[in-house]
Amino acid sequence: MAMAVKNNLAATQILNQLNQNNSELSRRLARVSTGMKIVSAQDDASQYAISERMRVKIRALDQDLQNVQNGSSMLKNASGGVERIVDILREMKAKAINAANDSNTDEDRQTIQKEITQLMKSINDVALGTEYNGKRLIDGTYDPRTEYADIPGTALQVAKALMSSLDKTTLSGEAALNEAINYASGGKFETKDALIGQFMNDLNNSSSSTDFLKDYCDIILGNADTGAITGKDAGGDTIKTAESIVPEKIAVSSWGLPTSDTTINGLTIHWPTAGANGSFTAEEEHILKGLNSDWIEQCINLVTESFGLSFTEDGTSVNEISVTFEDDSSNNRLAAVGHSYSLSTGKATSLELIVNMNYYSSIDMTSEDGKSSNPNSMYLDRTLAHEFTHALMAANIDNFNALPKYIKEGTAELVHGIDDVRNLTGLLDDKTTLEKVFAEETLTNEKDEAYSAGYMLLRYLAKQGQDSINATNSQATVLSRKYNPLVIQDGTQAGQHNNFYIKDMQTNSLTAGKIFKFGTESASNLINANDLARYNALDNDPDKQAEWLETLRAAANMTVDDISVTTVKNANIAIRVLDGALEYALDNATTIGSYLTRLEYDADNVTISRDNVQASESVIRDADMAKEMTAYTKANVLAQAAQAMLAQANQNPANILSLLQ
Repeated sequence: MAMAVKNNLAATQILNQLNQNNSELSRRLARVSTGMKIVSAQDDASQYAISERMRVKIRALDQDLQNVQNGSSMLKNASGGVERIVDILREMKAKAINAANDSNTDEDRQTIQKEITQLMKSINDVALGTEYNGKRLIDGTYDPRTEYADIPGTALQVAKALMSSLDKTTLSGEAALNEAINYASGGKFETKDALIGQFMNDLNNSSSSTDFLKDYCDIILGNADTGAITGKDAGGDTIKTAESIVPEKIAVSSWGLPTSDTTINGLTIHWPTAGANGSFTAEEEHILKGLNSDWIEQCINLVTESFGLSFTEDGTSVNEISVTFEDDSSNNRLAAVGHSYSLSTGKATSLELIVNMNYYSSIDMTSEDGKSSNPNSMYLDRTLAHEFTHALMAANIDNFNALPKYIKEGTAELVHGIDDVRNLTGLLDDKTTLEKVFAEETLTNEKDEAYSAGYMLLRYLAKQGQDSINATNSQATVLSRKYNPLVIQDGTQAGQHNNFYIKDMQTNSLTAGKIFKFGTESASNLINANDLARYNALDNDPDKQAEWLETLRAAANMTVDDISVTTVKNANIAIRVLDGALEYALDNATTIGSYLTRLEYDADNVTISRDNVQASESVIRDADMAKEMTAYTKANVLAQAAQAMLAQANQNPANILSLLQ
């Protein structure tokens, strides 16, 4: 009879159970060894996903905390740099106070000035050397700047854009002018020739020269507005009349004669020591008082308002001017600003203001505007507005001398307007002469043609450039902020960050601060409470009051870079500038301090958030070790028992097979 060996069913069943027990033992061992009840998605898919999301957030919060701590370290570096600069400014003020005392000789003050100059360099060394990980912190990198966008949208902004382009261009001559015209017109006119060609075409197609001026240039003849680019006719808010175009705030008669150099709106004025014919006449003294009181100041303000040019901007090549008188009947200039310039660079190197007493010898000394009985003259303050346009253009525009005469003179006429004094329609009707002006041909009987032609062409550009941009509604000018913040990412999502701003601490940014309302540097318009309090306290001493006001005017547009202590007067101005600089620096220091406090709270908040998420994740994922150890022990015992039973189940078949040997 045959022998059959059947399957060992008992062993097979026990083996299956052993495998199950081993798998359970492995799971329990993994939990016991890791301390987690969910080791993989296999353990609990939904809870695993929740736990992993929490883990991502915990890791992100850990990095947030590190970011905040690093940011705090950065700001502490910045704070230390600012505090060091505050210490230097205090030392500078002490030296300025010393220099203001007449116990010092001029030689002593020169020595003090040298010390102050070295301290200025120290400030800039600190400002440029305060850094973190190679990033400079207090050099203006993180200083918010508020600027008007250069893209034009109104007639005034077109004029500003034209001047801005000429100011900033790296080109020269006609190429620079073409670039500026293209920029200011929003691309409508690519070149000077294209502008002139369209100007003449529109003139030829107009029913009358008066209609052309009104329709294409926004020049309205016959009303009170002078046609200034800031006036009502050009879209301004107020009518600018011949008397109001340069608004006087201080009576000329209330001022004494200037006895030493004066700094007004960043321009240092060197006064004459004699009149046109020797000693000063009463009229010349009146003019000097007017120049020193309001005329120069308000003229510079007017040009700044019209074109954005100033004597304090970067790149200004000259900020000094000498005043002289002449008595010359051989020319028709009422006043003039002459300038010298470098042939190699095209930059102005000196400025001179000349007042022709041939026209102002009969000036009305009761007139605040410089009115003269000479029928060929106009208000002196208005003439000065024209001339100081030339001064500011020459000081800021390289190769200013290379611009066409009608551009130079027309731009100056835009400032105060001329449609109430010049025969514009007569020139428009004489197209042959007009074309010769634009072609820069020399005219036999040239009078005011370049002034009038340039004025009308630029008002045409302002109108058409404005209309071109507004018609497409593509590039409206808005007040925009150029933000360059120090960013500390302290959140787990995009955009969850803090923006911190640190003011520029270099000497050219440390200023006297805001003393007056814009363009009105008079006692009635003081806005700094301490300055006003001191002015009022000197009410019983008008001389000291006037002296203090003069100090404030000089300090209003100065930075620490500009201060000098070589005279008592200059030392007092320096003290006021340093007071403002200290206030500026201390404000920066307190701002950084508040940022540090904020970061401390941020660190606490991030830590609390991380701990809370970690606790929640632990509930989901972490194992109950007592329970898991019990389960592991059970799985281990079952696995061992299964192994013993499997051995026993395999023993009987083995015994039977041994009989066959």
